[in-house]
Amino acid sequence: MTATATYDRRALMIEAHAAAKACFESSFYKGRSYASLFAGQLTHLWGEIKRRLMIETRNAAKTDAQRTRDAISALEGKDRWTQADYARIGVLRAALRNAS
Repeated sequence: MTATATYDRRALMIEAHAAAKACFESSFYKGRSYASLFAGQLTHLWGEIKRRLMIETRNAAKTDAQRTRDAISALEGKDRWTQADYARIGVLRAALRNAS
């Protein structure tokens, strides 16, 4: 985490409590204490927040050309293309040529 990273701790705790409560009522988690379920949910949610912040930081550092290449890669990875996809790939390739 960076010093500028912000997150809502209150919302994190509320979400972890709701998830732990739902797990506690489930028969799948029978025999586990609420505290262990809550701790597990906190760990899971905290990891998710760190992952999101890492992705946002990485995306913020990308140039326009890199973002365009990523969009082209995402389109080329699709199995089925629509007419909008064909139009979009043309626009993206033109933008990439102009950026270079």
